[in-house]
Amino acid sequence: VKQMQRSLAYRPYEGRRRVVILTAADRMAHDIPNTLLKTLEEPPLHTVIILLANNSRFILPTILSRCQSIRFNPLPSHLVSDWLMKEKGLEENEARLLASLSEGSPGKALEIKEEITEIPRKELLEGWVGSKSLSMEEKEGWVESLPSQRENLRLILEMAKTLLRDLVVMKTSMERESSRLIHSDLAEELKEISEKWSLSSILKRIEILHQTSRAIRGNANTRLSLEAMMLSWA
Repeated sequence: VKQMQRSLAYRPYEGRRRVVILTAADRMAHDIPNTLLKTLEEPPLHTVIILLANNSRFILPTILSRCQSIRFNPLPSHLVSDWLMKEKGLEENEARLLASLSEGSPGKALEIKEEITEIPRKELLEGWVGSKSLSMEEKEGWVESLPSQRENLRLILEMAKTLLRDLVVMKTSMERESSRLIHSDLAEELKEISEKWSLSSILKRIEILHQTSRAIRGNANTRLSLEAMMLSWA
């Protein structure tokens, strides 16, 4: 930030304006906002400062009050999948899966494209997500096997939600259309598991995953959050 402030003391060499983009503004070190505040209060002429943030709640109110907020809302999942098929030539099944995990961001969908191929979806479904009962030893094993890095863990939890979502589709659809499934290649496994579960039990697991995701996004201890999730996994 101090280097930026020094450079802003000079007029732009090219063009009429200088644009500065600060990424991850919601994750700035504690001492940075105070340093930045003076610049935002009295910005140099010909300068536009853009702060990018995933969550404005983590930006100090004194910073927010000096900025104009512009929200970029997530795109609907079907628009992301359509774009992936038309512009990137992806098959429908892959496009729908990526779109469901992308949080409404086409860029995010492309970023995770390689990562999701490494997730053993069938093992995830049969060994954990759709398992009727898990022993304490099995639960501990899953806690150990899940990634500790928050972003990778988020992807696994979102994948688990899509598998449970497909179980709901199987449970509630009279014709059990595979075209409505995100994981249509696992239709037989999903059908078999859905017959063993009540709808309320599946919905309960979805809610447990939502609670765990929220806790981890709120910087809760990852290990403790996973252990609490598994203890609730009836």
